[in-house]
Amino acid sequence: MLKHANVATDEVEFVLMSDFSNMMAAMGNKQVDLALQIEPLITQGENQAIHQRFHDATDYAPEAQIAMVLGSPKFLTERRDVAIRFMAAYLQGVRDYNDVFIKNIDDDGEVISIMANHTALKDEALWEEVGVTGLNPNGYIFEEDVEKQYQFYQENGAIQGDLNFDKIIDMSLVEEALKIIGTYEE
Repeated sequence: MLKHANVATDEVEFVLMSDFSNMMAAMGNKQVDLALQIEPLITQGENQAIHQRFHDATDYAPEAQIAMVLGSPKFLTERRDVAIRFMAAYLQGVRDYNDVFIKNIDDDGEVISIMANHTALKDEALWEEVGVTGLNPNGYIFEEDVEKQYQFYQENGAIQGDLNFDKIIDMSLVEEALKIIGTYEE
């Protein structure tokens, strides 16, 4: 993000914050000047004149892993059938979300109604303004970026210990879900 804005890392002080709502509060009371925020908090903050949108992360980091689904080893092994059905349902939801927010396919407001009912942003009209982050409707992640982010957080003291990414990133659940619901065509 800094590179995209033509700002050197030595021109800023990095501050790790516990969660995204604390970032908005810190910006609101002017404790920080810049935050890497998520939707719908970006749109809420804009509407409350707390901050201004710089760009979407996909503008300057199109292969950054912004979000992912995690499952415990016990859930993925002992309740594999439930985990597969969950992933299939999750991916169908991502596809519906993608159709509305990325492809602008009208669904008579059903997805926006669901988002307003089940997230902190209750204002359906505000959901029309939300700049949504792209999620892969086929469930794949940018594995290389996950490792890169891990290294960044580890170097900055936010994570301790080492991980074996070959063991912890397992796309087999996605593969099994895709056998049920098929591949999404962009």
